Amino acid sequence: MQTSISLNINSEINPLKSVLLHRPGQELENLTPSTLHELLFDDIPFLEVAQEEHDFFANKLRELGTTVYYLEDLMSDILADVDIRQTFIDEFLAIASVRQQTLKTAIVDYLSSLSPRELTNKLIAGITKDELNYKDTSFSAHINRDRLFATAPLPNLYFMRDPATVFGATANFNHMFSDARRCESLFCQYIFTYHSRFKTYNSYNWIEGQHSIEGGDVLVLNKHTLAIGISERTRAQAVEKLAASIFFGEQEQNIKKIIAFHIPSTRAFMHLDTILTQVDVDKFAVHPGIVEQTQVYQLTPGNNKKLQYHQLSGSIDDILSRILECNVTTFKCGGGDVLSSRREQWSDGVNTLAVRPGEVLVYRRNKITNQVLQDNGIIVHAIPCSELSRGRGGPRCMSMPLERG
Repeated sequence: MQTSISLNINSEINPLKSVLLHRPGQELENLTPSTLHELLFDDIPFLEVAQEEHDFFANKLRELGTTVYYLEDLMSDILADVDIRQTFIDEFLAIASVRQQTLKTAIVDYLSSLSPRELTNKLIAGITKDELNYKDTSFSAHINRDRLFATAPLPNLYFMRDPATVFGATANFNHMFSDARRCESLFCQYIFTYHSRFKTYNSYNWIEGQHSIEGGDVLVLNKHTLAIGISERTRAQAVEKLAASIFFGEQEQNIKKIIAFHIPSTRAFMHLDTILTQVDVDKFAVHPGIVEQTQVYQLTPGNNKKLQYHQLSGSIDDILSRILECNVTTFKCGGGDVLSSRREQWSDGVNTLAVRPGEVLVYRRNKITNQVLQDNGIIVHAIPCSELSRGRGGPRCMSMPLERG
């Protein structure tokens, strides 16, 4: 008998009951030096070791009482339905910008022989031109002859935090910043919509929207408050649209205010959760140099369905203390040392994943930050990350919480 999943995320730190992950696969081996930039990587991870590290991460979550679901398992379940399968392929190819009809036909013909699991893995790994019974003799095909893929790999998919966001009993299907990640959100939408494990929930669908928003920029501070980063990957217009939907839409929500953090727009600080995460009821891990440069605003519903906003003053400790109505303490990445904080922030020193208040998963390599957390009473579970960290994302980035107690 299948266990149903009732979406319930009202905190960053309440006991983590279930989580959605993606185990890295062939898509990492389909990275090449010439495609690293467009696929948002700085280096090519060694797949075998990356999988070992990811398995360690998943097993540690299980040991700590969290049920782990894999995107590839759930997706394979629903693609057994012929009608869902065809609709998904059509939508996937549209988002992947496969517009030429002969190419689309060749891809559909190729995919038709695959099992649901093979189909899932292939769409994630990418389809090479050599796999297709298709030849294009056009001028544009000649110019682009060095492009190996008919549909590109999705190597960022193991960062499951970004394609969709759960707050309360609502799923927010995100419009991703880069074309390289746009198809990822479609997997989440189909799983939440069609898999029998998911029952009743609300949703907002921005996949085809104009303004990007990604899950790494969304923190659920409590059942009434979201924090959202305005960053390299999330636009202010997207925050406005989501806020208006929450405050004035037909779906009833518990969210009463949104705290917007305007952070520097660079790859090093691509999401809010790369500079600030909650580790306990009254404790946060932060990157001090960047947090100090961040402008913080509060958005609330106003009259005539207009958003009200005002800038919040004071230190980050003061602002968080007022929002959470407790005396908040922040712990500095790298212990506050300039060199150490920059180095350990690059390897996601503050990208912690709380499994319960005061207990977090972190990357092993960030030894100084991890020791600061431990010295201040936080239980730290360090996971290996020599290859996973090459993708520029930590334990929080790799996980999509579904239920917290």
